[in-house]
Amino acid sequence: MNLSWANQFAKTALKTAQQKIDSVLDIRPDEEEAAGSVSDVIPEDLLVNPAVPLGATEEVNVTALPVPSSVNGEGWSNAWNSVSADQELVVDSEPNPIRDECPQASASLFDHSPSSNSSDGIEPGQSPQKVSDYEENKRAETADVDKSVYVDVDLSVPSPEETQFASSSETIQEENVLPPLPDIVRRNSHQDDSITVASSDIEVIRNVDAWSIASSKPATDNMPSHVLTSKHDTTESFRAQLLHAEQRRNELKAANDTLQSNNVQLQQRIILLNQQHSSLKKELEGKKTELEDLLAEGKRLSDHSGKQAREIRRLKSELAELEKVKAERKRLKEEKSRAEETIDLQKEEIASLKGMIKQLESSAEQLLKEQSMRAASTEVAQKHALEQNKLVAELERELSEARKQIDELSDCNKKLTREAELMQSVSWSERLAGERANETVATINTELLEARAHIERLRSQLQCTESRLEVVLNERNSVAESISQSNIPLLEEINNLKQLLHREQGANEESDIKTRALKRELDVVREQLDKLKEINESMVMHHHQELTVVNQKVQHLERELVLVHEAKDSAMTEHKAARAVDAVALENLREENAVLANDLSSLRNSLKVLKDDNDALKASLEDARAHQVVPQPVEKSCKIQAQKEATHPGSNSFDEYAMSTSQVAPFSLAPPQSATAVLHDMSLKRISFLEQEALRCSQLEDQVRQLKKELKVLNQQYNGLLVVDGERLERIEELENDVIDLRQLLKEQLLAFAEARMTENKETS
Repeated sequence: MNLSWANQFAKTALKTAQQKIDSVLDIRPDEEEAAGSVSDVIPEDLLVNPAVPLGATEEVNVTALPVPSSVNGEGWSNAWNSVSADQELVVDSEPNPIRDECPQASASLFDHSPSSNSSDGIEPGQSPQKVSDYEENKRAETADVDKSVYVDVDLSVPSPEETQFASSSETIQEENVLPPLPDIVRRNSHQDDSITVASSDIEVIRNVDAWSIASSKPATDNMPSHVLTSKHDTTESFRAQLLHAEQRRNELKAANDTLQSNNVQLQQRIILLNQQHSSLKKELEGKKTELEDLLAEGKRLSDHSGKQAREIRRLKSELAELEKVKAERKRLKEEKSRAEETIDLQKEEIASLKGMIKQLESSAEQLLKEQSMRAASTEVAQKHALEQNKLVAELERELSEARKQIDELSDCNKKLTREAELMQSVSWSERLAGERANETVATINTELLEARAHIERLRSQLQCTESRLEVVLNERNSVAESISQSNIPLLEEINNLKQLLHREQGANEESDIKTRALKRELDVVREQLDKLKEINESMVMHHHQELTVVNQKVQHLERELVLVHEAKDSAMTEHKAARAVDAVALENLREENAVLANDLSSLRNSLKVLKDDNDALKASLEDARAHQVVPQPVEKSCKIQAQKEATHPGSNSFDEYAMSTSQVAPFSLAPPQSATAVLHDMSLKRISFLEQEALRCSQLEDQVRQLKKELKVLNQQYNGLLVVDGERLERIEELENDVIDLRQLLKEQLLAFAEARMTENKETS
């Protein structure tokens, strides 16, 4: 029996299975670009529900696509023998140099490894039963390997024309059916291909070594040599393919392990993401609560803004008072410096006046001595008596002027004493004392200027008198004897002048007392100025503290203003939306009101018509009773009533028209009785219909009233919203104005503070 076709078919089946496995595990250059996108696109259900690990089954199931029988099922049976006899379709994915170079090397090689003592092949001289058992064992092993690999092979042989198309289409179908491998397997496949090629070659050599002829005895008893060689070739190829498949299975198992580890990592990552999601939800809830708290705080701050505005106004008034105090302080300093200068000048003038008075006294004594000595020389001076009389008259005039000036000075001194007494008796406040001190200092300055002018006049007069006295002395020395008798009135005048000098000395002493009192007042004013300085410094410190507080409040108010602006924007958007909704609702209500008004007008018109109909029916009933109407007029009245009902099918009424049955009295005659019964039934039906319409109209009126009430409520709410919006806008404008005023105040205070510092530095320098 020739089994070459079976061996050839098994070879082709194993080759195609190996080609399919290689095509699954192989990476083409054009597929490397798509590997990143495929590896990144991992479905979410695999992340949540991990895939079943391949290590549990430790099997690789590669199914070949079924070929439809309608396409190429007719030529398979005819092409079977031709393929087995003529063509040898050998598809090998990996080159094998031992098999390719020496195809019949198995006949010359040993059946088993030289190091092994036994052989796995058929030993020569064995019985046919052992040979058949050996073949059955080999077939069972190949079947087990086939089962473990799960290679589904279609045993039908294609036609020669379809072999090429099948070989090309299988790869396309496998690419379409088989899912894309993960990125880890694709990355490791380049490295694994080189290992598998080398390992497959080594395994082939080992298998050939294991099936070598040297360790086995040729079974020439029952089998021919060409059958054994073909069988050895097929078993070797089977072994090589199975080893290669086993190695690929191990590689796939390793890739599966990596995928499992990646799956565990992804599950951990999913858990972390879920935890982050829950934490983010908690944070969002916290943020929402914070936003609500901030909104509540914004409302509270808006309520508190009125109090802050009042406090700002109070601070403004205090700042104005501080500025006034600073201005008064500057003015008092200037007045103090002026008063000190005037006091120094007065002291100098008083000292000069005292010296002049002493000089005048000494000169007067000398004059007395000279007059006593020149009493004898008065005779000579008689000639010059007229001239001396003239001079005496001039001197008398000057003395009268001096007396007048002295009187004026005494009056001024009296005024000063009165003012000093008033200043000592009355307790002045700080501001009034400063103003009065300013006035007194101004008056003192004017008086001092007048006194200076008067002193200058006196000096000029004294110089004139000295010159004249010198002339007079010279003349009197010559005529001392002649004027001894005429000197008696002059002596009296001199005594008078002495008295006047004593008076002037008393007045000067009084002026000294006044100046001392003024000095005391100046000391008091200085003490008050020192106190005011201390108060000013304390107020400046307090002002600085208030400035810091105000700055903090301004910053806080600016933040509140920003929040208020945000709340304003949100409120404006909400208000606009509410306005739009209210406008739409108002339009709808107006339309409904118009429709209801039209319905009411139509119902009222129909009510009038029904009243007219009812009156006509009553009149017809009365006529029928009075005249005992025949059936024909009854039919006419029925027709008229039916026409009226047809013309007014939807008439309504608001009042109840209940007709009593006692009004319709039964007639004795049969025809009128039937006519009245018909009219009575029709009137009853009409009345019931009118009652129903009246009820419906009353219900519609109630609905209209309710709608009007709702419309009023909506209008009130709308007006309230408008008022609230206006108040909010006014409040925001007030806050903005307050912030602008605070900024201006801060600028002015800083400028004033800088100027005060500059002035203090200048004073200290």
